[in-house]
Amino acid sequence: MDWLALLDLKTVPLKRFIANVIAPHPSTLGHPLFSARLKDRKRRWQTENQPHPLEAVASKVDGQNYMRSLGYAVPEVYGTYPSLDEIPRFEDLPRNFVLKPTMGWSSAGVFLMRDGVDWFSKRRLARDDLIRAAKSFTGSGRQGITGPWIAEELLVSFDGQGRPAPDYKLYCFGPKVVIVQICNRVSLRMRENQNWIRSPEWRPLPFRLQWALYPDPSLPPKPPFLDELLRIASDVGGKLNIFVRIDMYATDRGPVFGEFTDFPNAGKSFTPRANAWLGSHWKTKDGGM
Repeated sequence: MDWLALLDLKTVPLKRFIANVIAPHPSTLGHPLFSARLKDRKRRWQTENQPHPLEAVASKVDGQNYMRSLGYAVPEVYGTYPSLDEIPRFEDLPRNFVLKPTMGWSSAGVFLMRDGVDWFSKRRLARDDLIRAAKSFTGSGRQGITGPWIAEELLVSFDGQGRPAPDYKLYCFGPKVVIVQICNRVSLRMRENQNWIRSPEWRPLPFRLQWALYPDPSLPPKPPFLDELLRIASDVGGKLNIFVRIDMYATDRGPVFGEFTDFPNAGKSFTPRANAWLGSHWKTKDGGM
């Protein structure tokens, strides 16, 4: 984390206080806030168990199966396992691979293994070391660790530098893509990663998206297939016709699907301007067109 990011971390509480003081009251907007929409969705989908359009494709495995059925690229899957204790010996997997829980979130329990070294912790891990590390995790998303696990291809970045492929997180309201969030992951701590926020036209947003994300002032890596990546997100978003964040990877073989995210950051940490602006795009009950 450079000195600008450290300065931002120290001043965010003050910035947040000022932004909340001057923000217009939600009743004057003419529409609910994005966070309120997500809260209502969570009540309907999770508490009341109402059927919804993402139900059949919400998990990592189901999402990949759905995208594969549409003819879009997904990571090669090496195997799925009922529990963490049943993952295979590393000798039975390719040299480079990803291990993660199929129902996890916030990168909990995700291991990017390259020649026996985890990309995030920079530690050399044998199979038993990884199991111990996963079971000791106490942060957000821990619940997913107790469920099924998946081993899949470690995707490589399009830029030829040999690093893991960056995430491109596309905020979609039906077929309309409104935000592209780019993340170069070097850590499980989101603030330690490089994050850029762009419009589909590749312009910076005129406001901050989330307090928890420091917007990197440098130019983001623009893949040569950006138009294709946006087209895929628009097509899939239109088919689902809800609000959904479609997470993809910019790889050396083009856009590759990652997962669907229905509650980004649980609706928390969005700045007042972003919260209001995203809320203005939510037209139907579940955010479609």
